[in-house]
Amino acid sequence: MISLYRCSSEGPVNNGLLKECSFEFRFEDGPHNCPVCGDPMTRIPDGKTIVELLQLGRDKYPLK
Repeated sequence: MISLYRCSSEGPVNNGLLKECSFEFRFEDGPHNCPVCGDPMTRIPDGKTIVELLQLGRDKYPLK
């Protein structure tokens, strides 16, 4: 599965050469580091999670 990932760095990176890193890209799911600054990438959800979908179903169709 492919998901959107965003760099998790805050503030200056690369010894101050970049004021901030806002790199984002679609990668295969798994751990990734930013190719610009090397910090870990954070997966950005693009919809409801499985837990949220299950909770919606539970609320819509409660057990009797």
